[in-house]
Amino acid sequence: MTTDRELLELAATAAGYEYGEINGAFKARIEQDVGTCGTYGCQKHQWRDWNPLTDDGDALRLAVRLRLLISLHERFEVHVVWWRNGERGEIRETDKDSYVATRRAIVRAAAEIGRQHD
Repeated sequence: MTTDRELLELAATAAGYEYGEINGAFKARIEQDVGTCGTYGCQKHQWRDWNPLTDDGDALRLAVRLRLLISLHERFEVHVVWWRNGERGEIRETDKDSYVATRRAIVRAAAEIGRQHD
């Protein structure tokens, strides 16, 4: 059984992010979009809270970065599909809350991709 922490670590690996725990929170070092920087500029890479299991934005950015195909089906089921090295992978997740199911399916798919990096 993989814990949420292990899923996050594998997903961060798949995305190419450095990660770690800082002050009790899971953080990832993520490249910042220059357009979102303030007047005084910003660092290109910045440590920030990162949890695509609970944050819709983190989950969407992860899905886009890994080029995941997401489809929602009846009965609260989400499918996430990806292709790597000519091979197809798929994760299915079901939850009464389709947002929860979608975020978890994205992270589980990313974790599978991350496992292939090891």
